[in-house]
Amino acid sequence: MSKKTTTTAIPEGFKTVDEKSSLTFQNASNWKKAKSDGVMVQGIYLGLTEEDNYGKMNYKIEATVDGISFDKEGNEVEFSAGDLVIVNDSGNLKRRMDGIAEGSEIIVTYDGTEKMRKGPYKGTAAHQFSVYARSESEAG
Repeated sequence: MSKKTTTTAIPEGFKTVDEKSSLTFQNASNWKKAKSDGVMVQGIYLGLTEEDNYGKMNYKIEATVDGISFDKEGNEVEFSAGDLVIVNDSGNLKRRMDGIAEGSEIIVTYDGTEKMRKGPYKGTAAHQFSVYARSESEAG
């Protein structure tokens, strides 16, 4: 069977399935190990993943700018605009993401850890995040 060719012009910005973007996982524990804080990802929020092995759904974001991540040893790893970035869930991040609509342009920052002040895990260090969303009036 011969390969079928198309004469239809493909609009700019589309990729073939052979040109899939890379996948990067942002894990707060790796950022802590690297003794780093700052922007984890800037991009378009695509929604939640399916449940992972721990029963958590994580955040899918298509990066709109190049960025960095850290591996398990704390080494810096770069990712590019267009890559899919998965940010691992946490209680603090879940509260920050509440109300963020799919399709919103956001920035997620890792802000280190802080000891919990109440509840069953009082005194335990918890990862802290900030989430910034582009306001509707600034959206292009």
